Amino acid sequence: MHQPLVARKLDELKTAPMDFAFLRKVSYGCKQVFSADRWALTGEAGVFLDPFYSPGSDFIGIANTYITELIARDLRGEPLAAHAAIYQDLYFSFYRNMLSLYRDQYALFGDAQVMPVKVIWDYAYYWGVLCPLAIGGRLTDLNLVSELRPQLEQAASLNATMQEFLRRWHRSRSPRSPRAWLDQQDLRWFARLNTGLHDALDDAKARERLRANVELLHALAGSIGEEAARDCPALDVSALLAACGTRAKPPLFRGPARADRLLLQIA
Repeated sequence: MHQPLVARKLDELKTAPMDFAFLRKVSYGCKQVFSADRWALTGEAGVFLDPFYSPGSDFIGIANTYITELIARDLRGEPLAAHAAIYQDLYFSFYRNMLSLYRDQYALFGDAQVMPVKVIWDYAYYWGVLCPLAIGGRLTDLNLVSELRPQLEQAASLNATMQEFLRRWHRSRSPRSPRAWLDQQDLRWFARLNTGLHDALDDAKARERLRANVELLHALAGSIGEEAARDCPALDVSALLAACGTRAKPPLFRGPARADRLLLQIA
């Protein structure tokens, strides 16, 4: 285990650590979590993403929602096989899509220019797609999921494109940026995306909201592409601008975007 910064700090303090742990490759998946044979896995017994953003409780809640529905079906004497398979496919798709937020991304976590943009994107993707399904009580609404499958697949594909782009942006730029501060609450559209999670929506409004959120993600891709191009003019941002198209781009920063404004308060 090679942790030179920790070792240097301990040498400065002239004290021995009370405890220390460092883990690599903490994410893991699972072959099966829901079964028609009346068993299921939830939480870390099944899959685990990453400590960052603390998604563990969310995925416990998602898994428990599906497990509860399967138990209710069993108590009603209804067959389980089809729904167990569908719920598992949905659960694993949520896991795979969220895993891309972490896979090969830790190198850019210390980048004061790229990381705040990544945080904005990651939250927008999370609040815009997965949270409305979970908080809105629609994880088991298979009609909605089927109807909006094209939009959900577009969002997943765009997220994968964005995560790869953020890695390229980080590798293309100088690692240093001046210290500064940016409050997420200054981004009105971003704050509305969060507060809107508690809106009571009927089925039609829920569908409308999810479609609008996916449209917002496409527009946000254009904002990020333009910001990255200002920071690294040689960087290819064509994929993000194409994803945005003619949509109105939401502002990333209050006033002109500058490298010295890019530190972020993480809510």
